[in-house]
Amino acid sequence: MRLNGDLPPAERFRQLPADSLGRCRELLADLRAHLPTGAGGLALAVNARTKGRWRAEAEALAELLDTTWAEVLVANCTYDLALSGFACSTAALATPHGPVLARNMDWSPAGPLARASLLVETRYDAEPGGAPLTVWNAGWPGGIGVVTGQSSRGFALALNAVGVAGAPDLLGCPALLFLRRVLTVARDFADAVVRIRRERLVCGAIVTVVGRENSERVVVERTPRRSGVTWGEGSDPLVATNHFRVLDAGGGGEAAPPDGDVIGHSHERLAALYEAAPRGEVSDGGCFYALTEPDVIQNCTAQHIVCRPSEGTVRLAVPRALLTPGVCGW
Repeated sequence: MRLNGDLPPAERFRQLPADSLGRCRELLADLRAHLPTGAGGLALAVNARTKGRWRAEAEALAELLDTTWAEVLVANCTYDLALSGFACSTAALATPHGPVLARNMDWSPAGPLARASLLVETRYDAEPGGAPLTVWNAGWPGGIGVVTGQSSRGFALALNAVGVAGAPDLLGCPALLFLRRVLTVARDFADAVVRIRRERLVCGAIVTVVGRENSERVVVERTPRRSGVTWGEGSDPLVATNHFRVLDAGGGGEAAPPDGDVIGHSHERLAALYEAAPRGEVSDGGCFYALTEPDVIQNCTAQHIVCRPSEGTVRLAVPRALLTPGVCGW
C-alpha cells in the first residue's frame, strides 16, 4: 500500500483498503483483552513522552477503526507491555550486491497479525535542499510504530524481543514508536545506529540494522539506558534472536529472558538460522526457505520479511497456514 506522507493523517489513511481495515479491527479486538486497564492514562503518558507527534495519526486511525485514539496508541506499545509473547529471528547477510536483512516476526496473536499484515510504503516530498524520503513498514493498518522497516536513506532495521532484569523505565520511549522515528529522521545508516544506541527506552531490545555496504551490518543490544554492539564480519551471517551476547559478556547478568517456550529456545534458533542462512548470491526465495526451516519458524511466526536497502526493495510474506488453516507453506 502506497501512502502520501505529506497529506494530513485523516486524508492519508483514507487510502487504506476497506478489507485491511476490517482485519485490523479483528486484530484490535484480540489485543483489547490483553491491554491494561486505564489505557487512557497510559496513552496520555505515551503522548507526552513522544511530544504528541503521533496523536494526529492515532486519532485518524481511531476514526477508521471505530475505537479511541488512546486504544490505538496503547496498542502500538504492546512490545513494552507484553514482552513475553514475542520472539523473532533476524539475519543480516553479506552479498555481492550489498547486505540483506531477512527476518521472522514472531508475535502474538499470530493469526490476526498475519491476516492484517500490509507492506506500507510512505513517501514524503523533499525538504529544501534535501531529497524525497520513502519509508517502508512491514506492519498493518493501525500500526503507527515499526517492528521491521526500511528507509530510502540507505538502511533497514528489525526489532527482536529481549528481557531485562528490573522494572521498565517509565521515562523511556516505547520501542516501536522510537523505531518509527528513527526511520523518518535518521540521515543514514551511521546516524540510525547512533540514535538506536543513545535513546532512553522503556525496556530492553535487540535491533539489527543494515546499510548499503556489507560492512554496515550491526546488532545493537539495548537495556533502557545501556547498549552494546556486534558487527558483521566478512561474509559470515550476522544473526540475532532473543538473548544478549555482548551486554552479558561481563557477567553482569542484566539479561533476564521472560518465561515461555518461544523465548526459551533463543540459543537453538540462533544456531539453526546461522546454519540455514544463505551465503553468496542471496535470493529472496532462499531467505524465505531459511526463515521457514523447522528449527527457525515458530508457532507465533506472523511475518517473513526481506529488506534490501541497496536496491530499495522490501518483500513481506505470511505463513499460509495462518491464512488457510490446514495448509502449509508461504
